[in-house]
Amino acid sequence: MDFQTLATCLIAVTLLTITPGVDTLLVIRNSARGGWRDGVVSSFGICSGLFIHATVSALGISIILLQTACATLATLTGRVSSLLAQPHYSKIFHWITGSFLTFLGLRLLNEK
Repeated sequence: MDFQTLATCLIAVTLLTITPGVDTLLVIRNSARGGWRDGVVSSFGICSGLFIHATVSALGISIILLQTACATLATLTGRVSSLLAQPHYSKIFHWITGSFLTFLGLRLLNEK
């Protein structure tokens, strides 16, 4: 990559980073309507969502890398029945998450 391409990319990234987005407009709107406390609550909600999103993304990538490493190790050592390569762990995870979503849905319906 030459210097001109790198400089153009850095300028574009910088401009996109400092440009206010939808979350900034939401905080400004809530602050104007309900005062500084509503603005703080909105900021806290946005930051919490970003933190949860980053954590889940990092965990997902870690799990993918771990499973790839285990599958590679199992292939190299000839052991295909490695602990994390077994499909029943995936089924257990799906049942747990499905049950939790069902629980949340039923709780929402019962809140009348």
